[in-house]
Amino acid sequence: MKKNILIFSLFFLTILEGYFLFKPKNIIENKKDERKAIVESDKINEIPHCVWGLCPTFYSMDITKSETQSYTVVEQPTHMTKGAGQVWVIDGKPEVIFKSDTYAEVGVEESEEKDGFYITYMTGDNYDIPKVDRVKFINGSFEVIRDVKYEPKNDYYRNYKSPQDSK
Repeated sequence: MKKNILIFSLFFLTILEGYFLFKPKNIIENKKDERKAIVESDKINEIPHCVWGLCPTFYSMDITKSETQSYTVVEQPTHMTKGAGQVWVIDGKPEVIFKSDTYAEVGVEESEEKDGFYITYMTGDNYDIPKVDRVKFINGSFEVIRDVKYEPKNDYYRNYKSPQDSK
């Protein structure tokens, strides 16, 4: 009995050691200078991906006012219903540096001041109340200001009429 436990323990430790010695690696290519680097796959940051046939929408926005680094703002779907998703900000490394909460009917609009962006979404029991959050880039970090007064440029939110308005 002890011999079987010892053999099983050694077998398990061998498999565990093999996992750490031969971790899967991926090749990452920098698009600007076409240099390639081998990176362990557990070191790779999350990437936007399609969820149940709903694919992310990418925007290039100037959200830092004075910095020269480019940022990509992504509407990342999270669920199949109600257009639920998050807004991600990806820097030039590429690395996800900001993730919003999950909202229904999420959208994003660039700030005219070039110091952040607006997240538009629907809330309420029937997802019939449009709301807007302001995300500002301040001293290298993001600050979220909830429920600001802003008229979205997107017609969906600007012209939205709740079914309850007609009652």
